[in-house]
Amino acid sequence: MKNICYESTSKCNLACPYCISSDNGTLIQDNYQAIINFIGKLHPERVVIGGGEPLLDPLLKEKIQMLIDKYQENGREPYISLSTSGACEISEDMWQFLKERIQCFDISIPSLNSDTYKLMRGKDFLNQALINTKKAVEYGLNVRISIVMTKQNVSELADILMFAERIKANSVRVGRYFPFRNANAVRDIYELEETEVQQIIQDKVEKT
Repeated sequence: MKNICYESTSKCNLACPYCISSDNGTLIQDNYQAIINFIGKLHPERVVIGGGEPLLDPLLKEKIQMLIDKYQENGREPYISLSTSGACEISEDMWQFLKERIQCFDISIPSLNSDTYKLMRGKDFLNQALINTKKAVEYGLNVRISIVMTKQNVSELADILMFAERIKANSVRVGRYFPFRNANAVRDIYELEETEVQQIIQDKVEKT
C-alpha cells in the first residue's frame, strides 16, 4: 500500500467554505490506538496525518510516536507527512519533536494576499501561516507548500512559487479544488476544470 491519510482530529480554527472535512462531525479519540495499530499492520509507504488541524490535537505527539513504534516493531521506518494549515502557534518543543520524527511538513497556503486568504479560509491567519512556514525551513524540515487552485486564487501561483523559492522550501504541490461532500455546495464559486489548472501551470513553466 502506498498511502494512508489519517485524520487525527476534526478540530480546526479555520472556516474554509470549501472544506471537504467540515461535515465529518466530532472525532472520538478513544479508539486511536486501534486505528494506529491497524495502520502499523498495513505499513503503507507514506502516512499523511491531517485533520481538521492536526497541530490542535493534544494527542498528536503520542500518536506520531506510537505510529513510529509500531513500524519499528517490524523493522520498518514510516514516512510521515504532517498536513497542516500552519494557522496556529507552534511551541519550540513541538518544533523539535517534528524535526526528529516526521519526513514532510506539508503546509497549505492558498494565497499570499490577506483578502484572498480570508475569503478562502474564513479567517485571516495568513501571517501565522507564513511565520510557521519560515520556521519549518529554519528547523531543517522537509517543507512542501501546497496550493489548491480555485477561481478565487487563480492568478496567485507565481507569488507562491516565488515565496517558496525565496525561503528555500523544498517543493510546491499544486492541486485542484474537488467538490466532494460539503464542498459541493460552493463548487460554482471555487471549481476550476482540470484543463484550466494544467494551463495555469503550463503558463508559469513557459515564463520561467
